[in-house]
Amino acid sequence: MFKRLSTMVLASAAFLITFIASINAASACYYMHYEPEVPKSLRK
Repeated sequence: MFKRLSTMVLASAAFLITFIASINAASACYYMHYEPEVPKSLRK
């Protein structure tokens, strides 16, 4: 019983830590929304 409970607690903790880390990384990186200005020499 204790082994099953501890496994569930550790799995929940791992999920929460991963979720918080992904939120933190996503808020610090706007790479997908970054569109630099195209130089005039490359425009057609």
